[in-house]
Amino acid sequence: MYHGAATIFVLAFLVDLIAYAGTPSKIITAVRTEHPPVLDGLITEAQWQTAPAALDFTQFDPIEGGLPTEMTSVRMLYDDHALYIGVICYDSNPAEGIVHQLIRRDRTSEADRFTVQIDSYHDLQTAFVFSANVSGVQSDGVLSQDGIVYDLTWDAVWRVKTGVYLDGWSAEFAIPYSALRFSALEDEEYVWGINFRCYISRKGEIDEWVMVPRSERAQISKWGLVNGIREIKPPLQSSLFGDRDVDEFDVALRGIVTFTRVLSLQFYSQVLLARGKYDNYSRLVGSTQLLPTTGPTSNYNFNFIRFNANVLLRWEFLPGSTVYLVWTQARFENTGDYSLGFGRRFRDTFSLPHEDVLLLKASYWLSL
Repeated sequence: MYHGAATIFVLAFLVDLIAYAGTPSKIITAVRTEHPPVLDGLITEAQWQTAPAALDFTQFDPIEGGLPTEMTSVRMLYDDHALYIGVICYDSNPAEGIVHQLIRRDRTSEADRFTVQIDSYHDLQTAFVFSANVSGVQSDGVLSQDGIVYDLTWDAVWRVKTGVYLDGWSAEFAIPYSALRFSALEDEEYVWGINFRCYISRKGEIDEWVMVPRSERAQISKWGLVNGIREIKPPLQSSLFGDRDVDEFDVALRGIVTFTRVLSLQFYSQVLLARGKYDNYSRLVGSTQLLPTTGPTSNYNFNFIRFNANVLLRWEFLPGSTVYLVWTQARFENTGDYSLGFGRRFRDTFSLPHEDVLLLKASYWLSL
């Protein structure tokens, strides 16, 4: 969804640069909140302004160690139940530059995305990875052996919402403590390893908060830290396993109509259908034995439709001066009923409730 422009906190950026200049490891402070932010993809609630921002990212690719071409802002909140991470990925040309793609969860997408990596054991060897692209598609996994091995088959229950601004896109992550692993501390502050990564698709650019050079295979031990977390307790963990059967159907249409040298119309639409079910459940007993068991009381089956459409009218009324008119539409539904077939679901796509946004943007070239 598109919304009003985000605010850049230049003063916070300068303060962070000074704070980190003389320290061997970067530190971000998570701030306790009594009221969790509304998970809508917008970093607008007052709670976010109480948390200091991490803004000093470094290019990993294509120019290792270079300055990022776009700014990224990250803030962290927490309460008794979860970590909340608010991200703004600024973009100097979002109308044409931000790349969207709808795919099934845990599939690699060629789209702008943001990744959070947390070493909650703080053993400098293992970390949990939570990633979302600009369309809100989630991916997660586990890093081990100091980041050398990555297991994408690990799935956790967590939430994320995204939004697109006139000057970039944003994401709100809600990561419950049940998705992390850590030991309880009575009166001490938790200190965990953490890193952030931003991918700008059209530029092939990766920016990291703590940039670990390609020449070094190990990475978790070199990340920064998150502090400020107190008086939380790890939930009881119960490992439940099952078979997952997933089907998906994806169709996209993209094109451009050039009327004149200065007037063109670009369009992009995509429909993604996916359904999945879980069965043959077993529970881990001891360290190695799996015993058959009943499934969870909640329904984790899914059957969703997601439709996105974007139309961009571009008029260069003077050399270097351009007007953009952008229309977007989004439709989504998840019934949780695996038995419904794709034929029926595809026919239902255009009867779903939808959100429509119309944006107008103009740029003017000043010759000085």
